[in-house]
Formats: sequence, structure tokens, C-alpha cells
Amino acid sequence: MTTGFDDAPGPNAPAQARNSAANLVCQRVSTDQQSTDRQGLVLAEAGIEDPVVFEEPAGTSSRLHPLQRPKFGELLTYAQPGDTVRISERFRLVRGTGHILDVLDVLHRGKVALGS
Repeated sequence: MTTGFDDAPGPNAPAQARNSAANLVCQRVSTDQQSTDRQGLVLAEAGIEDPVVFEEPAGTSSRLHPLQRPKFGELLTYAQPGDTVRISERFRLVRGTGHILDVLDVLHRGKVALGS
């Protein structure tokens, strides 16, 4: 299934791709039997253009604090003021109120928005 995210620039995109705000997407599945296709489809249907996708390896625990997940850490390193972190479903990023508050604090300090 093609979601429109397949040809998205990766985190190592050329510098000229960073002249404007980016749509940053962090995708995660719990097991090897799952796919991120649906997450990408939801965001594509929402009209998210030119996403930069960071995909956690299958099995990355939802119990792990989002700020401790490797690919989300890469996303935060890549993010610049004005960027937007896009998620298809809140529970793919965080499980509890404490985690979302921590993530929102980090994004706010970096002047990065959170959207779906």
C-alpha cells in the first residue's frame, strides 16, 4: 500500500529542504506483525505534505517514555522552530498525561508544534 510517505525525504535531507517548516512524523508499531501503513494513510488523508518520517523499530515499548525512544530523539534533534510534529494517533506517541506534558514542554521550548 502506498501512503504518500514512501518517497518522503529522510532526516538526512539536503540543507535546502530545511528552508521552510517541516512536517515531522514519528511512527511506531508494537510488533513485527504490525505495519505503519495505516498511520501513514491517516496522515496522508489529512493532507500532510512532504513529511520527514522517523520510524521506531517494531517492538519499541509503549511503556518507554517517548523522550527515551531512539527515533523520537532523532526527530527532536532534527526539529527546528516552526516545524510541526504530526501523529496519527496520540497513543502511538504517549500513553499517559505525564508523558504528553513532558513532550509538550520539550516541543514548546523548541518552538515546535504538535498536530495530527
